[in-house]
Amino acid sequence: GLNFKELSFLEIRAGIDFFDNIVEKYGIKATPTVVVTNTKTSKVVKLEGRNQITESKIQEAIDKVKS
Repeated sequence: GLNFKELSFLEIRAGIDFFDNIVEKYGIKATPTVVVTNTKTSKVVKLEGRNQITESKIQEAIDKVKS
């Protein structure tokens, strides 16, 4: 079976705030969107829409932000 843990209002609020910050920081306007980021170099690749979000394009994005 599954164990269900009800979240407190503060946990829910923290999740909403985190999501809102990500949306603002990366300029996310629609879903689906994948953001690949390297926090050490600040390199970011954003993939938007079904045509861009593919396994090969995600791998390319990871390669781009590595260096």
